[in-house]
Amino acid sequence: GVEHDRDVNAAITRQHKGITDLNTMKLIAAPH
Repeated sequence: GVEHDRDVNAAITRQHKGITDLNTMKLIAAPH
């Protein structure tokens, strides 16, 4: 139902944000 879809979307969003944060940290850590 809608509740389940919302939970799934929230989980995907959280996971995506985690990946984005990881990539950002890699960029910051990389030598410029």
